[in-house]
Amino acid sequence: HNGTTMAAPTVAKATAKEAVKQAPKVVQAAGSIIAMGASIVVSLAQDANNAKKIEICNNRNAAKSRLVHSSNRLQDELNHLQRECKEIEQERSELDSKIQDEEKAMSTFRHVRNDETVKFLVAIGSSGDGKSTVLNRLEGDLSKWGDNGSFESGDSDQSVTTKLFHKECTIRSVSSVLVDTPGYNDTKKRDNLHFNNLATYLYGCGGVDAFLLVVNGTKIRFDRNLQDMLQCYDRFFGAMFWNHLIIVLVRIEGVEKEKYDNTNRGEKLKQNLNETFGLDDTCNVPIIPIGYDADFTAFCGQVMDAAIEIANHNSKLSCGAIKSPIKKHRTKRRALMNRISQLNDKIRDRQGRYQEVSNQIRIIDDKLNNPEKLPIFTNRNAAV
Repeated sequence: HNGTTMAAPTVAKATAKEAVKQAPKVVQAAGSIIAMGASIVVSLAQDANNAKKIEICNNRNAAKSRLVHSSNRLQDELNHLQRECKEIEQERSELDSKIQDEEKAMSTFRHVRNDETVKFLVAIGSSGDGKSTVLNRLEGDLSKWGDNGSFESGDSDQSVTTKLFHKECTIRSVSSVLVDTPGYNDTKKRDNLHFNNLATYLYGCGGVDAFLLVVNGTKIRFDRNLQDMLQCYDRFFGAMFWNHLIIVLVRIEGVEKEKYDNTNRGEKLKQNLNETFGLDDTCNVPIIPIGYDADFTAFCGQVMDAAIEIANHNSKLSCGAIKSPIKKHRTKRRALMNRISQLNDKIRDRQGRYQEVSNQIRIIDDKLNNPEKLPIFTNRNAAV
């Protein structure tokens, strides 16, 4: 028993010594295990970090691709809008030139008001029949011979008016424009220029309310010259010319006034007019007589009543030769300017969006060129 008891401490000492002896090896083995574990952790971390880098890079490239596509689309839209705007600007510039040309062509009546409240009256007739005198009466000339007005008149059958002339005035509180024309079958044979000059003069006037055909009232037949003239006006202004015609019979004074009243000459003249020119009975041309002993105030009232009646049933008469397209040009120009304004708004919008996309592309390029070192810590969600 004593031998056994004494051997136990000896064994314990030997074991302790052996443990002490083996301790460095154990520590070394543990260190190796720890180092191996750390290496594995670092390797795994590096792999995860590299994978995150690749994920982020792919996300950024995909986002950049989408942005580049948007940028190209915006650039295409911008180019298209700028081309359209340039084309419309060119069209507007050409239209401005046309408007400028029209304003020059219609310079005669450019500053003359001729709307629905204004009566535009044009006197026509043969040379020396008294157109200018009639216009003077309408202007308010109450002199014995009707030669104190704005329109030059004479007392012979020679043509006094050689150029077209107009005067703005007020007749019975109605704003009016009176136009005097050279006599048809002019004494110097200027008929070939008559309608060319008329078209040039009236160009852009806005239309005629009534033509005052001044004729010698002592006759009830239309001579060849008057027939030719009226047929020319028919061709020039169209069939509606007859709806805008007022006949003023001059020289109806004294005995002629008695004959006119007693023989119903006005109605006979109207019948002759319808038969000569093939007009139907619905074409009721007013016929107004005047002489040197007439009541000129009453005469003005009759003419204006007839002109107002015509205007109440007909728009102002125009034709291609005197109708200016300037209103149409100006309306189109306003539409073009509105379109240009809309396009410029769209261009500014596309430019702003294009700049914003370009900035986003530059930011992504900077991140692609300078990626995060440790995105697993700084950009765990792989944000672009």
